[in-house]
Amino acid sequence: MKFCKKCRGLMLPVDEGKDGKIKIACRKCGAKDVSRDGFTTTKSFSQAESAIPVVDSEREMKNVSKIAVECPRCKNIGAIWWMLQTRAADEAATTFYKCIKCSYTWKAYQ
Repeated sequence: MKFCKKCRGLMLPVDEGKDGKIKIACRKCGAKDVSRDGFTTTKSFSQAESAIPVVDSEREMKNVSKIAVECPRCKNIGAIWWMLQTRAADEAATTFYKCIKCSYTWKAYQ
């Protein structure tokens, strides 16, 4: 894994150049770099991976579950939420929230 030098966000592969080097970009700030590590990329995804919701646009935020919870950053009341199993299967799922106003994302363990 590689993290962005600007905002510490996760850098993900976005393109493989003609020279065989994999270009990576930060999901948070969009900074770009070339991976010098041995990334292994795949074009196919399992059904479980494709079912994980990633909400990045205003249009997508209208079609998800909303809850009245206070944003820790801007104090707005209202966020979208989703749950993921981030730890062992015998432990509770993690709930993620994304503020409707400022798009800040945080998590809460059950």
